[in-house]
Amino acid sequence: MIVYYINNRGKKDKVHILIKDNGKGIKEEDLKNIFERYYRGTNTGTKHKGSGLGMAIANDIVKAHDGSINIKSQLGVGTEIRLFFDCCYR
Repeated sequence: MIVYYINNRGKKDKVHILIKDNGKGIKEEDLKNIFERYYRGTNTGTKHKGSGLGMAIANDIVKAHDGSINIKSQLGVGTEIRLFFDCCYR
């Protein structure tokens, strides 16, 4: 299951996006490197195809928009990815 929501927490100049799943989680040592280009976690095998670029590119996009990205994960529980942006409303 994947849950996501967008919230400005009552502040018109902030946006908070949460993406959460109840998957197998990410090991702590993998979280340290998750934004490195071409890094593929230790729990990926030949069955999982990927270049290891996804989170690095996501991080670059978020930073290009003056945002921040935060990842928390627990093995056997799942992962939370939070994106924070400042924004302007006219």
